[in-house]
Amino acid sequence: MNFARSIVGSGLIVFIPLYWAHVLMQPESISSLMLTFYSGSGAIATFFGGRIADKVGFKKMIVICFSLFAPILALFVLTANVILAAALIVLASLALSAAYSPIIALSQQYLPNRVGLASGISLGVVVSVGGISAPVIGAVGDSFGLVTSMSVIVVVAFIALALAVVLLLVKDKSQIVLVTTETKVADTTDAPAERTVAEPTTVQLLIAEPEEH
Repeated sequence: MNFARSIVGSGLIVFIPLYWAHVLMQPESISSLMLTFYSGSGAIATFFGGRIADKVGFKKMIVICFSLFAPILALFVLTANVILAAALIVLASLALSAAYSPIIALSQQYLPNRVGLASGISLGVVVSVGGISAPVIGAVGDSFGLVTSMSVIVVVAFIALALAVVLLLVKDKSQIVLVTTETKVADTTDAPAERTVAEPTTVQLLIAEPEEH
């Protein structure tokens, strides 16, 4: 799901100016301005998306965001009205970016003892996959047109939505936590002073339910 989100995000950043200039037939200055609006609204949504996710839950927030994003992006590709397209691309940016913080937090929750690894995969590897996919989508655009490229991005967006729904429906498994205890006893052999030695470690298995998010 995170890979699909990265592919969509990278593709939109690359193709929004081109789509605006060659499909919607707008000046280059307007095309660049729309990319600025897209990036700026995404930055705002990233902040507020995390705060909302703390209240409604990470999984629910992700599903809500993709449920809004995928149809909005599809409408953007279908419309020829410039004003409507501008409003839709801003709304799409808000929906996509709002899911970013809960996705990162959820990945860290699934690997609580490997937070660095989870962050590295979520930020490094995923972003790299998005960057690698951009030339592939660009090749599709060269062969079949920019509308087809954007349609590919829309399909990936719906795939991300489907994966988000599956993630919501799958119940988290209980985690087994090992708790070790040591008992120290006095050892008075060969020395007048007491020495403490540890008896064999007692291992207790506790079943910990993941936090509700």
